[in-house]
Amino acid sequence: MEALGGKWRVLTLQCLAEGNTSFSSLRRGMPSITERMLALQLRELQQDGIIERSVDSTTPLRVSYALTPLGITIVPLALALYQWGRSHGDQFIAHRTARAAQEAV
Repeated sequence: MEALGGKWRVLTLQCLAEGNTSFSSLRRGMPSITERMLALQLRELQQDGIIERSVDSTTPLRVSYALTPLGITIVPLALALYQWGRSHGDQFIAHRTARAAQEAV
């Protein structure tokens, strides 16, 4: 669960499942994430062995991210969570908001 924990990990993995990609294309795929948060997520996923970072020594320097073999195995779970969120996120948020309102009374 820790590998998929947090709002941005599932979205980051979903973007990476589409293929090797650069920081800027990941950022475009998740417009509401900050650059700092994306960098943090990428660093943590790399430390967990789920993604790998490669640097091409071209000018300008090109950095790309890709799923590792371990990361590929977690993609079906991440995509299932992503789809669940797209299908049921509004219901989940409505329920949570209603419960918070009841508790505030």
